Amino acid sequence: MNDRRQVPRWQIRKTASVAIDGSPGTARCCVEDINLKGMCLSLPQRLPQGRDIKMALNFDDDLVMDVAVTVPWVRELPGRYAHGLSFTRILDRDRENIYKYVNDRFPQLLREGWWHAGASPAGESG
Repeated sequence: MNDRRQVPRWQIRKTASVAIDGSPGTARCCVEDINLKGMCLSLPQRLPQGRDIKMALNFDDDLVMDVAVTVPWVRELPGRYAHGLSFTRILDRDRENIYKYVNDRFPQLLREGWWHAGASPAGESG
């Protein structure tokens, strides 16, 4: 698959729990990848495409976000569905927390991701 993203996604494959507005309780999920514009979320159930979905995402190690997303694509995998999610509403604080989370736990991904996107590791355009 040709990745046309302007900002690369960081492959973190991190277990989390998600509460989806309108659904009872929480579900376990896996955040396959993430960036400041969206993420890939694997769930046992399929989310609807083409509509705003509000969700609270809680990583097991202190990252909590309340966001609204749309689902541009869904891929069925054995026992789960992988969802491409684009943030339609995310607080600046949550964007900063994503950046800090990736930088603290996966610093090599952050450096590699920005470098491959055409920026230097210091954040200056190449």
